[in-house]
Order: sequence, then structure tokens, then C-alpha cells
Amino acid sequence: MNQTNNYQLCQWDPEDFIFRTDFNADNAKIDAALQTQADALKAEEDARTAADMRVRLLNVPTGAPVRAVTLDVQDIDFSPYLWAELVVDIPKNACELYLQPDGAGTFRACQLGGEVYDSYAAAFGIPDGSGMGGMRVKMWSYPGSDRTHFLSARMGEEEFTVLHTIHLKPINEIKKLNIWASEEIGMPIDTYIRIYGVKR
Repeated sequence: MNQTNNYQLCQWDPEDFIFRTDFNADNAKIDAALQTQADALKAEEDARTAADMRVRLLNVPTGAPVRAVTLDVQDIDFSPYLWAELVVDIPKNACELYLQPDGAGTFRACQLGGEVYDSYAAAFGIPDGSGMGGMRVKMWSYPGSDRTHFLSARMGEEEFTVLHTIHLKPINEIKKLNIWASEEIGMPIDTYIRIYGVKR
């Protein structure tokens, strides 16, 4: 009896006898080949996932120009991640942005190498010279900690400094992240806001 080149499946000629055992053997070969392929695809997917340390937890594009956006994060479990990263990208007509978790109004903050002071926002975003800009904020709570740390990059007129802010609530207890713009132009329609979890 003739057989296929790759898996030696039966190829009957008109004069061949057809046996149930031939069908069973063919099906067993096909099943094994499909399982091998599925295992290889799963291993490839797992490898890609392990290599990508950032997991997108939230994606909110602005469907219209807005002055403020409130992100509902109470259903996000941040505990599996080393930190969460908030990204706000504004491609044009950017203005100053501010981040306030749960609408709280006072935060302990300091510039690197500077004094500690009270801040009205947990993080800031300032446009660059081209008018583009946004905000990048790392957010995390140490295991067992009763506070959330915010680390944001703030671009001033002459120097680039990092603002470290502390909010007296663990990250998993924060329900909303309020992002608002300082000017009427707000955030244009092609702004996107995302939260990523960075794996431990």
C-alpha cells in the first residue's frame, strides 16, 4: 500500500483491501502530529510572554478632546507586578498634566536632591519644546506597605528632574486615577492613556 511522504498515512489504490486498523493508525499519527504542533505553539507563546516584561492592564484612547480623564482601576490587581506604569501620550498641542489618585489633594513629594514638600498632585507632565508631551509615571507599593510611591519625569525649562511623591494608601486600595490638564485645550482626540504592569 502507498503512503504519504511525511507521516506515512495510507494511500489506497483500487486493488487494496481497506482495514479498520489502517484508519486507526492514521488517526493516531494525525493526533500526535497535531498535539506536537500545539505544544510547540504554546511553548513559543510562553517564551514571548516571558520575554515581554510589560503587560497592558488598561488602554483608554480619548474619543474626543477632554480636559480631564478618570481611570477606574479598582478591579486591577497590581500585586503580581513589581510596579505599574502610567503612560499618557499627547502628540500635539500638549499642556501641563496632573495626576491625582482618588481625588486626594495633598502628597508628600521631593525632587531628587531637594527638600521634601507638600504637593497638590502625585505626578506632573509638561510638554517639550515642540509642543508634544505627556506623562510617564511609575507607581508601586512595597509588600506590606501602607503607601504608594509615584515616580514621574518632569521636564522643566532648563533641566530634567525626577519627582518622587508618596500617597498614604496602598496601590491596590486606589480606586481611581484622575488625570487633568491645566489649560482649556486639554488632551486632544489622538491622546492615548495606558497602564502597564511590569512583571517581577
